[in-house]
Formats: sequence, C-alpha cells, structure tokens
Amino acid sequence: MFTRIAAGLLLCVLAAPAAAQQVYKCVTKAGTEYQSTPCANGEAAKTWAVEVASRSEGVIENERRLDAIRQQNSASIALRPAPTRPVYRNGGGGALLHSISQYKDPDACEAAKAERERVFRMYGSNRPYMVGRRMDDMVWSACK
Repeated sequence: MFTRIAAGLLLCVLAAPAAAQQVYKCVTKAGTEYQSTPCANGEAAKTWAVEVASRSEGVIENERRLDAIRQQNSASIALRPAPTRPVYRNGGGGALLHSISQYKDPDACEAAKAERERVFRMYGSNRPYMVGRRMDDMVWSACK
C-alpha cells in the first residue's frame, strides 16, 4: 500500500511542471470578459486559478521554425524593388502620364498585326476562311 502511494507521489513529482495562472471574470456594460489581468474597476465577478500545461519540445521547435519562415518572408518582401515604369510629361498642365501597355509584348503584337496584313494583301479579298481565322487567332494570342 505504501509503495503504491509512494509511486503515485513520484509520478506526480516527475510529471511536467505546470504553471498556475489567475483568471478574472469581469462584467462591464459591454459584456462579460475573461482576462488574465485584474479588472479595470477592481471588482472581479469571479477569480480562479488555472493550471497551464507547459509546451512540449516539438511545439517549441515548430514555433521556432514558423518564426524563421515569417522572418524570411518579410525580408524577401522588403527587399523586392518597386517596378519602374516610364513617366512622360504631357504638353499642358504639367500632369504626369504613365504609359501602361495592355499587351504582353507590344512589339510581338505589332509584328503579328503586320504579318496578318501582309498575308491578307497576298491573298486579296478572295482569301480562304481558314487563312483569315488562323491570322486572327495569331494576332489575338500575341495581343491578349
């Protein structure tokens, strides 16, 4: 009997240490709040101690890894240079105009349009439907 009690006490002592934390129930006009600091008006509706289990090594290691990933992400975002766009001045008012292309590659779009025009001139007005379709598809894919 004594050995069982001693073994139980030994297991309790060897268990992971848990810290006690005080919890305060504060009732205000806005509603009920549970917090770990004393209530602002000094009157807690209820106060009790809660055992908080310690974190395991796996949890601590995961938190370290996540913190390292967050730091890498914030560093990579901060080091990225802002994209530069050409800025042109117009003739009146001094306002800045920005040239924003609606095409992936404006030169490829213009080249595709010129090729379509060349093929259409070569065939004339009596060109096959599939030739016109193929040229229009080529221009669309270059200019989208």
